[in-house]
Amino acid sequence: MKQRNPTQLSLSGWQKLRAPLPLIHSHEVHWAVLWTSRLLLLALFSFMTSCQSPSAQNTKALSEVPSDADLKNATTLKEGDVISVSFETMTNLNSTHKLTIDGLIAMPMVGKIKALGKTPTELEASIEALYEPKLQAKEAVIVRLLTSTAVIYVTGAVVRPSKVPLERPMTVLEAVIEVGGPDPNRAKLTEVLVLRLDNGRRVRHVLNLKSMLTGKEPSLFYLEPFDVIYVPEKAFNF
Repeated sequence: MKQRNPTQLSLSGWQKLRAPLPLIHSHEVHWAVLWTSRLLLLALFSFMTSCQSPSAQNTKALSEVPSDADLKNATTLKEGDVISVSFETMTNLNSTHKLTIDGLIAMPMVGKIKALGKTPTELEASIEALYEPKLQAKEAVIVRLLTSTAVIYVTGAVVRPSKVPLERPMTVLEAVIEVGGPDPNRAKLTEVLVLRLDNGRRVRHVLNLKSMLTGKEPSLFYLEPFDVIYVPEKAFNF
């Protein structure tokens, strides 16, 4: 068998290496560079967006949290609430009051002021208006709600019949949820009763709690101090 010369092999390989490379046209280079640039820009944009998204979400979440001023304006003073009245400079006029059934508080120099049914902001404006002619200057007043003793009562076919402190604006649906929700086997949610005192008379409101739970009833029924919620039982438990 004839053996091949190693020198011939190396020369053959060298000739292959020296073979001319395929010709790449300039327009192909242009499009390759263009697409590479676009991919890099897209990757950079995605990276920057992912870095900024949590911050944007946090900002949106914080903007949706009600401020102290919003909560203050949404709170109506009720019988049993304890409030403090503070003056900016005339600190000797500072006082603390517990609202009684007549809703009046006694203030030095100006006498009794109606507080029941007002928000703290509204009461501040009333007190400032009364004291301005007395003090010959406008005095800033701050009213704070210290404690609230108002309650509502939930009874009938619920998991834990009990009284619920009314420390914030509350709907009838929220109150039922506070006591564990309706009894799934006994509750008749289409005729829930809310008993309310109105000018010394007991007024009855009939509500369809089932529609509220399913979202078919968009209106909200807010409770007042000492309301009684009664969830009746179904005639047949099946």
